[in-house]
Amino acid sequence: MIDKNQVELSVVGKISDIGEQDWDACASNGYDGRQSEDPFVSYRFLKGLEDSKSVGAGNGWVPQYIIAKYDKKIIGVMPSFAKGHSQGEYIFDHNWAHAYENAGGKYYPKLQVSVPFTPVTGRRFLTISGYHDIAQSALLEGLKIIVSQQKWSSAHITFCSAEEFKLGKDLGLLQRIGQQFHWENRNYKNLINVLGADHTGYIKRISAAVSALSDGKVKLNCKVCQLVKLFKNGKPFKMSKRAGEFISAQDLLNE
Repeated sequence: MIDKNQVELSVVGKISDIGEQDWDACASNGYDGRQSEDPFVSYRFLKGLEDSKSVGAGNGWVPQYIIAKYDKKIIGVMPSFAKGHSQGEYIFDHNWAHAYENAGGKYYPKLQVSVPFTPVTGRRFLTISGYHDIAQSALLEGLKIIVSQQKWSSAHITFCSAEEFKLGKDLGLLQRIGQQFHWENRNYKNLINVLGADHTGYIKRISAAVSALSDGKVKLNCKVCQLVKLFKNGKPFKMSKRAGEFISAQDLLNE
């Protein structure tokens, strides 16, 4: 049995300091030893974010990859970042930040364990097969140590797996429950997107993306709405793209 005190923890600022083979050995193995199909925690994806400067110094996403080693072997890694803002997370905590700072604290930097700009559920404690429990425990301990040593306000683990969510609860971590809506294509052939008049420049790009993703089998039909002030029965008629409340030009002409 492995003594957790023999697990070494370290932090690096570039994923290349870990290496593709060691990172993907952790990222590509599920808890039961089967390979994961999640591309967003792969070395190539995260390295691409660094190379394109989507993450790094100056943009509010500074890599702080946590590494767990046992007997000089990497047994776990974690995609974690020092954040100077709350953008690109798709989990909004701005009210928390305001409340924290109104109470006299400094909310940023905070430590964010997630895949930048990617609201997709997946593993955040990446471990190699056979070392999952001890590596996961060590990575969580590393998370706490970094926040304590750096005197940062908090650590956040977002869009994690169901097992990791349960683990957090068992360890007494605060939990947030969000809600996502997933639309599945049940053999639909037409896709309708309602855009505001200031987003017409997106139509060609969105259409090209839909065509590429569906291999040309799905057609995108974009409807452009312009918000104007209208009166109905002598009273102002409020319109909203988000709520789907609007009047078409044809309906207006018919009246």
